[in-house]
Amino acid sequence: MSWNNLVDDIYWTIGINEAKLGDYTFDLDTNQAIVDTGTSYILMPADDFSEFRKVIEPGRSCYFDSKKTGLFTCWCFTDTHSDFPDFSIRLSDGQYYKIPATSYMMRQNFKCYFKVVPQRLSETTPFWILGDTFMLNYYSVFDLENRRVGFAPSNHIDYVSYWHDILLTLSLLLAIFGTISFFVSWYKERKEAAR
Repeated sequence: MSWNNLVDDIYWTIGINEAKLGDYTFDLDTNQAIVDTGTSYILMPADDFSEFRKVIEPGRSCYFDSKKTGLFTCWCFTDTHSDFPDFSIRLSDGQYYKIPATSYMMRQNFKCYFKVVPQRLSETTPFWILGDTFMLNYYSVFDLENRRVGFAPSNHIDYVSYWHDILLTLSLLLAIFGTISFFVSWYKERKEAAR
């Protein structure tokens, strides 16, 4: 168990010293992160999220899925989790905490949905929020008496399945094959009727 002292008593706020996405190191807008069991994702200031996009977006068609999920989304026809770098955060205890792509990204219907989002509270939100996306990978202990939060690696394994995309592809291929078969049959019947 590695401990991080609180830097703010209002929330479970700890220090964040560095964030990396693969080999890219963020120029952090803040040195504070709130550990929050009530938040599903990792939230970060807008400028830090722009840096996240710089790493993820090149060569992909990406957008915010504001109608359905509200998540940053990219078309991922051939991309898998292994095509995205691990996310690592160095907290005030000096330890790096790795978040694999299988935790911060979900893939479905040839789209990659990222569970890392920009803060929407204000233009300059001075903290990150480390929610479930982070905490799935680490046991978290909230020690109020000693004003600290502790982390230890968990045995969490992300379930990754591409069956949905495989079945969708097979369905499309069957539909195309059926349509072609229909037109070939129709063409042959018209040709024989014309004789």
